[in-house]
Amino acid sequence: MPVRLHTAAGDRDVPTGDTASRASEPRRRGAHPRVARHGDVDHQRGYLGARSDNARWLARQG
Repeated sequence: MPVRLHTAAGDRDVPTGDTASRASEPRRRGAHPRVARHGDVDHQRGYLGARSDNARWLARQG
């Protein structure tokens, strides 16, 4: 099962370190989580970027 995480450097609600720590558990179990970085944007813009990114990814899956 794909693991996709998102982070944004400008997000003051969810620090980028939180995303890194969330990625560590799947890695320990042999998964290769994808971490998408949405740049220096706030939480809302990071969410919108993640939503768009996930929609494009899902569309490619068929």
